[in-house]
Amino acid sequence: MIRPQQSKTRDLLNLSGFWDYARAKGNGKERGFYKSFPSEGKLGVPGSYNEQVMELYHHFDEIWYQTAFYTAPSWAGRKVFMQFESVCQNAEVWINGTHLGEHIGPHLPFEFEITDFLRKDGENTLTVLANGRVEKDSLPPARMDSNDMREGWSPTYPAVAYDFFPFSGIHRPVYIYSVSEENHIKSLMVNASHNDGIATVNAKVEIDKPMDGEVLFEIEGLQFRAEFSGDNTTEIDFEIQDPRIWDIGQGELYTLNATLIKKETTLDHAKCRFGIRNISIEGNSFLLNGKPVIFKGFGKHEDFDIIGKGLSHPLVIKDYDLMKWIGANSYRTSHYPYAEEWLDMADELGVMVISENPFVGLNNRLYNDDILKKALLVVEEHISRDYNHPSVVMWSLANEPNSGGSMDTEDKYQSCMNFFKFIIEKTKSIDANRPICYAAHANPKDNQMAHLFDVLLLNKYYGWYKYTGLLDASTD
Repeated sequence: MIRPQQSKTRDLLNLSGFWDYARAKGNGKERGFYKSFPSEGKLGVPGSYNEQVMELYHHFDEIWYQTAFYTAPSWAGRKVFMQFESVCQNAEVWINGTHLGEHIGPHLPFEFEITDFLRKDGENTLTVLANGRVEKDSLPPARMDSNDMREGWSPTYPAVAYDFFPFSGIHRPVYIYSVSEENHIKSLMVNASHNDGIATVNAKVEIDKPMDGEVLFEIEGLQFRAEFSGDNTTEIDFEIQDPRIWDIGQGELYTLNATLIKKETTLDHAKCRFGIRNISIEGNSFLLNGKPVIFKGFGKHEDFDIIGKGLSHPLVIKDYDLMKWIGANSYRTSHYPYAEEWLDMADELGVMVISENPFVGLNNRLYNDDILKKALLVVEEHISRDYNHPSVVMWSLANEPNSGGSMDTEDKYQSCMNFFKFIIEKTKSIDANRPICYAAHANPKDNQMAHLFDVLLLNKYYGWYKYTGLLDASTD
């Protein structure tokens, strides 16, 4: 899906603000909460509910959200969509009492068409059920039925298989946007490389419905056209002479404008930013624009006081300022895809990002067809969203997965290998240009599928899990 945006053909409404909330103790649907509910108070959106209200800090269950909005009269006769940038952990959505659908999994966007369910001349009610339960078959996996069976580190509360707090709620903005009823651009994906002073750019466009027409690409005074001949996808390759190169500390960006045209009538206009740079692996070196680079930075988290994992623009700026101060040139989005605004700033500042899936805590129990089906959908959502960002230089497909140790049978080993082979195949089918990696346990026996990847990341915790509190020993 294309990122929500305003343009000469698109209108946009941001629903950030104060929303009503209520706890229903599992029977909210039976009590009709999707229509209205007795509000317990207000929650700020975006933001984790755990940090905003003391009684909700350890609430790992359902929270009902509700807000109201109007659409402008000019939206009449247009298609209208609602996009959520992230709801943790799972979400169900209603508008004016009509069920739109659900989304399984945190940290990634999803959307619904709401055209037929809007009140054209009145107030609309939006209800969201955010399910904060941390389940043993979630991605990332979390609670076991009892701490006796838990997987992960010490028997913490909540009993998750990872060492960060499972914040929940509507973590990122909710947008409503309108497009032409006849047709519109659904996806715009751009990849660019350079050689001998010439950049080659590939642009792919998907539209809502098959048609005969064209898309006009415009970039810094240049124009290129690609046709639709009774289908809904097209692509084009074009060149840019003497391109500006994206590099570390050098966030050179281009803006590609795409206009959908049918019989000389403009149906839609959308744009995206991209950068021109080369990435490759040679021997033991990672090359950016043909030069070896050393990654200096962090495995980060989005967490912060009061907002939890909620998007905060000032926090994004502050973190990058701190990274500049300390001399960092990169970070990994441990252990989930961050808000896209983090990548926007990395693009502008020339910071390399290893973008990671929310696959932390994987183990033998999870290498099955049901989890694989969920995982493949996550891969598609993640890579499609982040594809255009030049700052993303590698895909991390897991953090410390169990691929050894307890694999005492050939069946367990094959289940693990097959799981990651499918994940890798899906990743490469969407993006064959970036290297793939994962963050590994330090012991070779725990990394039996390492040969499937381009790059191996090693987690070492001196001063944390090893030599805890002993800084001198940790730095020796």
